Amino acid sequence: MKKWIIIIGLVLFASISNGAIYQFQRALQALYVSFDNATNGFTSIEVQSAIEEAKTTAEGKARFVIALGFDGNGSTGRWLELATNVPSDISGYIFPVDSYIKEFSGVCASSTTVVFGVYKNAVQIDTLTLSSVRKATKTVTLTATSLDELSVKINSGSCVRPMVFIHSRYQ
Repeated sequence: MKKWIIIIGLVLFASISNGAIYQFQRALQALYVSFDNATNGFTSIEVQSAIEEAKTTAEGKARFVIALGFDGNGSTGRWLELATNVPSDISGYIFPVDSYIKEFSGVCASSTTVVFGVYKNAVQIDTLTLSSVRKATKTVTLTATSLDELSVKINSGSCVRPMVFIHSRYQ
């Protein structure tokens, strides 16, 4: 037996089997689950579109971490290094493409309070403070354009084997 189903001005032809009708109703329900986009930067207003938007945003936009550190006792004025053992004020990280800087995190083997300055093109753009807990994280919303140079310096305090990680994503 066949039956016409009319939904929101659309005419659909479906088998009257209970399984097909149930699946169709569930699909419609999923399509209209509301989604609050007020705090997350999404434009979607329902869940299915939000999932698709998240997928599209993630595709082709690599996430990466820049790690700068020093294998020793770092104190005020010490620039952290990339893997080259050259201080980052001389040879910092060069962004290959426009990028978003999303988060800083840092750790020390031992420390009192230490303040790291994060620099872009030799200008301080933010700081990260570690206390006696030896680790910290900070969410930021910064950008870098192609060929911007990033470096990190201990602005004050000292710590053993300092490391700062810059969590980024291509624009």
